[in-house]
Amino acid sequence: MKNLEEKIGALAADLKPLTPAQITLSQHKSREALMWIGIVSMIMFFAGLTSAYIVRRGEGGSWINIDLPYLFYYSTAFLLIGSIAFSYGYNKLKAGELRAFKLAVFATLVLGVLFTVMQFKAYGYLVQHGLYLASKNPASSFLYIITAAHLAHLIGGILMLAFILFKALRNKYSATQHHGIYVASIFWHFLGVLWLLLFLFLIFFR
Repeated sequence: MKNLEEKIGALAADLKPLTPAQITLSQHKSREALMWIGIVSMIMFFAGLTSAYIVRRGEGGSWINIDLPYLFYYSTAFLLIGSIAFSYGYNKLKAGELRAFKLAVFATLVLGVLFTVMQFKAYGYLVQHGLYLASKNPASSFLYIITAAHLAHLIGGILMLAFILFKALRNKYSATQHHGIYVASIFWHFLGVLWLLLFLFLIFFR
């Protein structure tokens, strides 16, 4: 027993506490890992939805092709411009230009909200033309499910941007403290790319 205690004591003595830099690096890696796990989960989810869409479309029957509302084109433009704005803001932050960074985050947030507004207007357009979530035409149901699922994730992204803007206004970011923005930018760009792919999918497989 005494020998075991001595060995444990020797091992404890050999252990060195992590430096602040090592702790920070570990936190960064954990944050990135969680983000990528979330992205992979989203990819699998939407891959399942689009696969089901293709299978059901191939069965024919009551499937009737739908022309996408023109408002989806506007919302796509808002989201892509927002992605460019966020990228610009992140580069400005790394250069130490905090005011430009704050303005870019605000612009990205506004564009994200405009995207959401356009999506709901598009749903209103569909309803006016007799296309509902619960419909005899499965193409209509799939259109709502796929776009609404993306919108739900994007609203989470908007809340993320609002939190970032809140912290930015309190000067919590700097040219050397910006890893959280890096992770957030990847997620926001992913949402933009995901929507573009879904939008093109719905155009070419309508």
